[in-house]
Amino acid sequence: MFPRWALFLVYGAVLLAGLLPAGDAGPRSPVLFGAALAALAGLELLPAEPRTWRAAGLLVARVILTGAVVAGDGSGLSEVLFALVPFAGYLAFGRWAGAGLAAGCLGLAAAARYGSRDGMADLVMLGLGLALVMALAESAAAERAARERLARYAARIGELSAQAERNRLSREIHDDLGQHLTTVTLLLDQAVAFSERDPEVSRRALADARHSAREALADVRHSLTALREGIELPSALRGLEALPGPPAVRCVISGDHGGWDPATLLTVYRIAQEGVTNARRHAGATTVDVEVSFAGRAAELTVTDDGPGIGGPEGGGLRGIRERVALAGGELRITGSQLAVTIPAGGGA
Repeated sequence: MFPRWALFLVYGAVLLAGLLPAGDAGPRSPVLFGAALAALAGLELLPAEPRTWRAAGLLVARVILTGAVVAGDGSGLSEVLFALVPFAGYLAFGRWAGAGLAAGCLGLAAAARYGSRDGMADLVMLGLGLALVMALAESAAAERAARERLARYAARIGELSAQAERNRLSREIHDDLGQHLTTVTLLLDQAVAFSERDPEVSRRALADARHSAREALADVRHSLTALREGIELPSALRGLEALPGPPAVRCVISGDHGGWDPATLLTVYRIAQEGVTNARRHAGATTVDVEVSFAGRAAELTVTDDGPGIGGPEGGGLRGIRERVALAGGELRITGSQLAVTIPAGGGA
């Protein structure tokens, strides 16, 4: 679009030429000329969405006011304002509306100069001006369309980012609380089972359940810190080994992960954590081995238990692992009672 200051500069030049014309000519109607020009300049301050009744009303008002300015002017320079009409029509209603208004303006100018040899040069200049204005309108319309597309893309990206963040937070809550709730459930089942046969075992199970519940609260706080600052992977894996059994959890980490981004390390840990939780909850295993290896540009993670293996439909835990692996651009392989994952560097999700 024309910069607003440039439009007001044009209106100022027309006003100056109309009030101080060359030779003896003066404004035919100074009041009409000044009032119509001021109103025309005021239209530039009124916003309107394209292809609306408001835009149509403003376009009609522009045509009427431009004609009033030309009728009240004695200098002839105000006819340049007709070039702004097809420009406004193009932006308001598209290319064909602008082209039709340009042809109409040129036709009216030609009719007014019919039979006047001296006016042909002005008519040619008006035609060239209209062609230039149409080219500017084409460029302005393309720029506006690009801005609108960019705004839509930005809004869509914002929606997707918000959805991704909600999914990530839901996975974090599931991973943190799911592990501890599984432990608490197993301990409570044990307490109920031994409440009459061995009250001491039942009391220890209840005490361990209370301890695990407190750890759940601590791990939620730890998870929030990890989301902000990253995770210390060896320490987090030792936390898995410290879980009360059965099954017993053994973790081995090899390779240098010092240069890896925190998001990828957190993804590796969350998958290991979910794999251990699934083994504790469903596999009926007595041992779970977690091995993490960093080599080259990929991390290899395996979670193996001595249970009967995965059978039946996948639960929410495995679906969560598949989702994490997919978001990280990695690969998941499930063979019997072993879960193997490859996560590329920079694949934090």
